[in-house]
Amino acid sequence: MAVASKNSIVMVEVSGSPVALTEVRDWSLEMERGTIDASVLSTEWKRFLVGQISATGSMNLFFDPTDSAVETAMDAALFNGAAITLLFRPQGSGSGKPQYKVPAIITSKGVSAATEDAVGISIGFSANAAVDNAAQSA
Repeated sequence: MAVASKNSIVMVEVSGSPVALTEVRDWSLEMERGTIDASVLSTEWKRFLVGQISATGSMNLFFDPTDSAVETAMDAALFNGAAITLLFRPQGSGSGKPQYKVPAIITSKGVSAATEDAVGISIGFSANAAVDNAAQSA
């Protein structure tokens, strides 16, 4: 059964408290397990060892001048290299619902504007530690 993405929530921890981003247009979180080629000349089929996990992602938002705490946290993460925690809740908030808690480095920020469109912001990020995929507790 498909789930409507309109119910998903993206949050940023600001001073230790999660704050919802209200102007998110879309987001993506890609998690990938690397492999190490352990093949030798005498094998017909390649063999692999389990490698490391990485996560990257992006989100597009409308610029919200009233959301200064979140923008300050995002800018600090980009320009000062400060750590930031992003929370992705594909089915919204609620006990037992899925959540991905990502300790992240903001790797890019773009600002765009066009005729007949609102000012947009694009954010790129990379996980800087393990992604916690435990369900929400509350």
